[in-house]
Amino acid sequence: MVILTLLCSDVLSRYNEANKTVQKPDVNLGVVVSLLHSLRCFTEDIRDRFPEYESKAKTVAKEGVYTDSSCRSAQRSRRITFLEGPADDTVLTKSEKFADET
Repeated sequence: MVILTLLCSDVLSRYNEANKTVQKPDVNLGVVVSLLHSLRCFTEDIRDRFPEYESKAKTVAKEGVYTDSSCRSAQRSRRITFLEGPADDTVLTKSEKFADET
C-alpha cells in the first residue's frame, strides 16, 4: 500500500498541475501540446522508476516485506497436450511480481 500511495501521490499531483494549467483561459495551444507530451513521457517513464518507489516505501513502512511473502505459492498445472513439451516456469521475486502485476 505504501508503494501505491507514493506512486499515486506523484502521478496525481503532476496531473493536477497540468490540469490547472490547461484550464486557464489565456493558455496557449502550444503550451497545452507540450504539456500533454510531457505527461505522456512521465507516464511511460514512471514504470522504470519502481525501485526508487520501493526504496522510499521501505523507509516509510514499518515492515519491509510484501503481504504475499507469507502466503503459499501457486503451482502451475503440469498437464500438457500430446504435441507440447513442458514449459519452463518463470520465477519472479516478490518485488518483480508486484511491479509486473500492478
